[in-house]
Amino acid sequence: MDSSKLDRLARQLEKVIHYIHTLQEEKRRLEQRVRELEAELAEQKADMDRLRREHAQTANILNQNKRLLEERDIIRRKVEKMLRHLEAMNIGLDQR
Repeated sequence: MDSSKLDRLARQLEKVIHYIHTLQEEKRRLEQRVRELEAELAEQKADMDRLRREHAQTANILNQNKRLLEERDIIRRKVEKMLRHLEAMNIGLDQR
């Protein structure tokens, strides 16, 4: 094999080696990006779980509030009815 063929082969080999290094670096960058995205996804899942719990708690509080308002309305109507009865009794006593 003459020297020009060896030189050409050496240049091609250098290109291949450079390409391999480039691919290895790209692989390292992509692996790092995957780790970053996995960490971000885990954080988003944790946030989603927290938001779901908070939503359930809020829904529970709203249901309790609704129930308490209904109970308050029932009690208010009963008190108003008792007051009307007392007023009627007082009016009846006053007329005697």
